[in-house]
Amino acid sequence: MIELIADMSAHFAAFSLLAFGGMAAVIPTMHHYLVDTMHLMSGEQFSSYYTISQITPGPNMLFVSLFGWHVAGVWGALAVTAAVCVPPVSIAVVYSIVAARVSPAWTKIIRAGMAPIAVGLLLASAWVLALNLDAAFTHWIKAAIVSGITMGFMLTGRVHPFWLIGCGAILGALGVLS
Repeated sequence: MIELIADMSAHFAAFSLLAFGGMAAVIPTMHHYLVDTMHLMSGEQFSSYYTISQITPGPNMLFVSLFGWHVAGVWGALAVTAAVCVPPVSIAVVYSIVAARVSPAWTKIIRAGMAPIAVGLLLASAWVLALNLDAAFTHWIKAAIVSGITMGFMLTGRVHPFWLIGCGAILGALGVLS
């Protein structure tokens, strides 16, 4: 079990270094590792843990702790959470020190270069999650329609995500989405 926790922590520490835009940006990589490569959970379990983490109050990366808990209990959750937090915090500290001493033009260039990377990673994450919602959707067309409508509302920035989650819950309770 210790070897599994160490391996998972090392992988998730590496994933955190690629997580421009937040940990949700590396969901496809986590899915590949946990579901396809290591067979530690099913695709439905993966999507369910992610969904549960997004509707619960707390940090946005709570799903990482749930993945660790599923695989190795409390110690897995603690180890994976620490592995995900330490590398980016270390980089942020170093970046803030360097950015204070470098021209502001360079920081703008770095931020502008990271924006398309973050958007691409988040779109890939949405795609992986939509493909694994077999428990919630019986047909991929419904998943694509709901994802497209939700993304459209989110891109306009005029609708709070709470209302979109509420509409999804109502449609699910009415049986429209299943």
